[in-house]
Amino acid sequence: MRALLLALPLVLAGCVGRSLINDGQCSGSWPDEDRYVHCCAQHDVDYRLGGDIADRLAADQALRVCVLEATGDEALAEAGYRWVRRNGWWVWGAGNGGRNGPR
Repeated sequence: MRALLLALPLVLAGCVGRSLINDGQCSGSWPDEDRYVHCCAQHDVDYRLGGDIADRLAADQALRVCVLEATGDEALAEAGYRWVRRNGWWVWGAGNGGRNGPR
């Protein structure tokens, strides 16, 4: 439960799908998201491009590193990473019609 609560800012900021709905823009509605909103925006670009299973893993790992570097908050970075690993598959490759390799 703690991991889900820690990941909530990333989800609301646009990581994993929300910014796909908002035309590539992070939500702008979460306190302090300006510290890591660029991480979410890049993650969404990576997710739109899609690719194979290694590409998705690399995108998710890059998100974790970016959030950690931007905030210094290891718990937030790890929770966000775990959330996108568990739940991001449904938007992977959305920009290429969902035509990707195995998830």
